[in-house]
Amino acid sequence: MLDTCQLLSSTRVLDVGGPDSDGVGRIFADLGADVLVVETPGGAPYRVARPSVAGASVAFTLNNANKRSIVLDPADAGDRQRFADLVATADILVDGGGAAGASAYGPSVSDLAERYAHLVALEITDFGTTGPRAGWLGTDSVFYAMSTALSRSGPTVGRPVLPPSGLATSTAAVQAAWVALVAYYHRLRSGRGDYVDFSRYEAVV
Repeated sequence: MLDTCQLLSSTRVLDVGGPDSDGVGRIFADLGADVLVVETPGGAPYRVARPSVAGASVAFTLNNANKRSIVLDPADAGDRQRFADLVATADILVDGGGAAGASAYGPSVSDLAERYAHLVALEITDFGTTGPRAGWLGTDSVFYAMSTALSRSGPTVGRPVLPPSGLATSTAAVQAAWVALVAYYHRLRSGRGDYVDFSRYEAVV
C-alpha cells in the first residue's frame, strides 16, 4: 500500500507565503516534503490573527502544520545571502507574500526561476502579476462575486448567500499545489524547472 505521507519525501520546498498561500505548502508537507517557512524577525504577523487559542492563530497553526521555520531579515546582507542559498537548494519555491515575499530579499520570483534552472517557482497573487487587475487585492467574498459563484449560492430568489469563509482560498491552494506538482514532475523528467504565475481569482473561476 502506498504511503501518501512519503510521496514527496525527497522534495525541498521553500515557503515565502502568507495567509492566502500557506495552504499550498501545507499540502506539500502532508505529502512528506521538507517545507521550510521563511519568517521575518518577530515572526509572521498573522501568527496571532483571530480566531486564536492561547495567542496562537488557528488558521496559521492549521496551514503551517508539519513545516519547519527560519527567521531571516531582508535588511541584513547575510540573511539575504542565506535566502539565496536556500533557493539554490530548493526544488519548489512557493511565494504568496507579494512585496514581502522573495523580492524583499533581492530578485523577483521570475528572476529566481531564470537564475536557478532546476527550480519550480510558484508565485501566487490574487489576480496574476500582469494584466489590468494585477494590482488588485481580493478576498474570498470578492472572488465568489466576480466568478459568478454567488448566482448559484443560496435560494433561487432573493439575496445571494456567501459560501463558507475560506472555501475559495482552500480551493485555490489545492489547484496551485497541483500546478506546481505538474511542473515538478516535468522537472524530474527534463531537468528544467518553471515559473508559474498563479491567479487565485482564475482558480476560483
